[in-house]
Amino acid sequence: MPSREDADGFKDKNVLRWNDAKVSPDGALFLGSMAYENQSNEGAFYRLSKDGKKLDRLFGEVGISNGMDWSVDKTKMFYIDTLAMKVDLFDYNNGEISNRRTLVEITDGMGYPDGMCSDSEDNIWVAFWMGSCVRGFDGKTGKQIAEIKLPVQKVTSCCFAGENLDQLIITTAVGNPGEEMDLNQYPQAGFIFIANPGVIGKKTNLFGA
Repeated sequence: MPSREDADGFKDKNVLRWNDAKVSPDGALFLGSMAYENQSNEGAFYRLSKDGKKLDRLFGEVGISNGMDWSVDKTKMFYIDTLAMKVDLFDYNNGEISNRRTLVEITDGMGYPDGMCSDSEDNIWVAFWMGSCVRGFDGKTGKQIAEIKLPVQKVTSCCFAGENLDQLIITTAVGNPGEEMDLNQYPQAGFIFIANPGVIGKKTNLFGA
């Protein structure tokens, strides 16, 4: 398998790690990196070909590469850089992305946008680290349309599941290594929750398919 150094053409300045990944509608794996110490703008975003043989660097200057998904018609890609505090939108065409612009601006007090998914109506569902919720946004206008509150602080990601794809599976965390966490205040931290937001999701794309 090709390495990040192969794709970048240089060695990492600091120690980086992969953070989030998702398979595109055409079977490639899109994935991003971040610095262990959360240094802003040292990560990057990549595409691994569906045969696993080619890794392309798509763009750099990434803080914490996080949630992503695609529109139903496969012409748009949603993407989160947590430290940028926004959800971006790209035009998408057979594995190529272009025309990056902001769809949702995250304001102070909302928490940090983390993992996400989209549904069959192109709404996006974003987990909020230190935000105690998942928020739904209109995938065309960026307007908030829903909020699912949770009894924990650190909500990490979500995806649709179930026979009818109407259940939203929500993951949470106790915290990062070295962080103190008051489990007396948040005894359900790290639990997985199931919500029924009243919309239908999409089937998971399979790598290489």
